[in-house]
Order: sequence, then C-alpha cells, then structure tokens
Amino acid sequence: LRLSLNLYGVTGQPVYSEQLERTVYNQLFAAQDAKTGTVLAPLTWSGKKDTDHGACAANEARALAMLPQAVWGRYGNGLVINLYTDGRTTIKLRRRGTIQLYSEANYPESGTLLLHVEPDHPIHFPLRLRVPDWTSKFTADVDEDHFVGKPGEYLIINRGWKRGDTIKISIAMSTRVIPGARQFSSDVAIARGPQVLALAVTLNPGIDLAQASVIFGQSNGVSPAPMATNYAANWMSEQTYAVEGVYAGQQRKLILVPFADALDYRVWLAQSSASRASSR
Repeated sequence: LRLSLNLYGVTGQPVYSEQLERTVYNQLFAAQDAKTGTVLAPLTWSGKKDTDHGACAANEARALAMLPQAVWGRYGNGLVINLYTDGRTTIKLRRRGTIQLYSEANYPESGTLLLHVEPDHPIHFPLRLRVPDWTSKFTADVDEDHFVGKPGEYLIINRGWKRGDTIKISIAMSTRVIPGARQFSSDVAIARGPQVLALAVTLNPGIDLAQASVIFGQSNGVSPAPMATNYAANWMSEQTYAVEGVYAGQQRKLILVPFADALDYRVWLAQSSASRASSR
C-alpha cells in the first residue's frame, strides 16, 4: 500500500491507484474479521483465515490510517478522486480557495455515486476522476454536461465550480475471470468490480469446496447475480452473488461473497465440463 502510494505520488499514473484499490479490497479489508475486527494472519487464496499473533495487527492499523490520502487529494492546480467511497473531506487549493467534497456511495456493491463539490467561492479547476481499468462503462453527469471515461485513465472535468454542484457518477460493476497460476493453473477466480469473490463454507453448507465447479458461458464469461442477504444474524456481509455450478454431478447454484468477507473459503474454482463443452 505504501509503495503504491509513493509511486502514485511520484508519477501521478492511474496504474498505481488501480493497485491501491486491489490491495485495499482484497488484502487490507480481507485481513480483518468483519464481525470482531480481529486481525488475521497472512492470507492464502484458499483455506481458512486464522487470527494473527504477530506484527500484522500493527501493520493493519498503519495501513488503515493511510486510506484517507489514498482516496482523494490535490493534484496540480485541481483535485483528484482515486478511490470511491462514502465520505467527506476538505482540500485547500493553496491561496485559491478551499473545497469541500462530499460523496454519497454504496461502493463497491453499487457503482452509482453522487459527488458534491462545495467550494467556499466560485472557482475554476480540473477535477480528475479515476476510471477503473476493470469497468466496461464509466459516465459522469454534472448540470447538462455528460462525460464518458476511458478505462484505465483519468476523466478530467475542467470547469468552473460553485456551491451546490453535484456529479452523478455511474460505474458498471463489470465481472471478469482471472486465470489461475502454479498449483491452480487449471482453475479460475471470479472478480466483480474491484473485489475478488470467494466460495464460502458458511453459505454453501454440505459441499466440499474443492469439488464444486462453475459453469461458464460461450464466451467464457460469468455473471454473478446479486442475492438478498436474508441469512443468519452472524453473517456480516451485505454482498452475496449466485452463479451456476456443478456439485456431485448435479447442477446447483453456488453462493459467492467478497473475499474480504470469507473466513473458510475457496477463491480458485474449477471450470465444469459443461462449460468446456459449450465453448467448443
């Protein structure tokens, strides 16, 4: 996290902000038990998370304290948004004025955000919005203006800003398949937006995770369908997704959750023979 922040500070390149986002959602948040806040030991992509009894707790606290500077800040003579979240900040553009930013978001469950720009007086400056490299569509609307961003770059809105200006940002939470490597070379992982998903024991009772496989479409794609989170009170996640899979020779729905929310899980999943047949 610190390395990515430093490299971004030196270069201003969005590739380092992309890495920041991946690190935050799939390592930093994953290293804490969502229910207790307990810091967990170094993570593997399949297995069971265990409580850490070493230095990880201190490192976790340091990393969490760095998050505000990773989200937004001053960039040249304007502002930049690198990570999308619910929150508020105040940024001073040297002697030109002070701007308050207020974000309303349910990200990354939803890609729809409202960003309120509140300068202390009317002021002209460029606002840079990071367009994630994983999205298939990124739009921003302010007043009558409509902007379309290019994945992996910054969308720059250079205009005069006044109190009450609001940007409606829409980010398609695209899904993608990540090929495995090393001992998981024949398997794949599924990601939605910035989050890697995992097959969790808690929401898939009675199955051996290593024996479950996922059915992919003709283009080797998969579309996890959001599900209502009407699970037991001890399940903390607000995000659950269903995919078509196979277990014990029978087709069944498999429930995926963000890797950060899983405690006993499998990220690397086998591709079912039905998928391979449909892709030929």
